[in-house]
Amino acid sequence: MFIGWVLRQLCAEAERIACDPAALRDELARLEAELSAGRISEEEFDRREDELLDRMEEMRRYTGGEH
Repeated sequence: MFIGWVLRQLCAEAERIACDPAALRDELARLEAELSAGRISEEEFDRREDELLDRMEEMRRYTGGEH
């Protein structure tokens, strides 16, 4: 029973973090900094930026556009 509770808590926390608009914006800012510093290519930036923007859109749909 305890293991089930722990797993539910971990899943809830992971969902909260995944749906946190501030965390997604921070991740996008870090990605832009990596591009500016030359640590990633423009292609890598575009791919990862698309993933982040998709997550943001999914979050908006999931939360009913609250953020």
